[in-house]
Amino acid sequence: MRPRCRRNQLKRLAQEKGYLVVCPSGRGNFRNRRGEADVQDVTARVQSTYSVDPDRVFLTGWSLGGDAAWQIALKYPERFRAVAPVAGSAPWLTRENTSQAAGLPVLYSVAEQDFAIEDARRTAALAKELLRDFTYTEYPATTHPGVWSKALPAVFAFFDACAAGTSAVPRPDAAHATR
Repeated sequence: MRPRCRRNQLKRLAQEKGYLVVCPSGRGNFRNRRGEADVQDVTARVQSTYSVDPDRVFLTGWSLGGDAAWQIALKYPERFRAVAPVAGSAPWLTRENTSQAAGLPVLYSVAEQDFAIEDARRTAALAKELLRDFTYTEYPATTHPGVWSKALPAVFAFFDACAAGTSAVPRPDAAHATR
């Protein structure tokens, strides 16, 4: 069982920083488009129910959710201020499918000991070439399951920086390395 503080880290950070967080899941994964529809539907519903600044809508996800964050944000870059995929990859990146999202701020976080680290590094190399505002962070001595909790504070700091109008990613601490 995970420690209680880890289980509620997303909720705690969101509350501390004043974020409204929505975690859609239900109709399937993003590869069958039903998961993509979940994200679009819940985002529209939240924006129609709450006073949400459309310039402060962010997207993140872990593992397959990180893959989905890549795909959805690059397909609909006008709907998001920034994206922070964690432990997901996007080996399908091309100049053509990133051209509309070339200016979208992206923070890509992965675990050094992830089972798919080579895919992640290839994705990072492509993204660095194709995206103007891209930062890659690799967490040393971290595995796939552990990277979400390590990356989450940096994800919120990145979103805060983007909301403040700065595209610079906050300087990483000694616990992880930015490439």
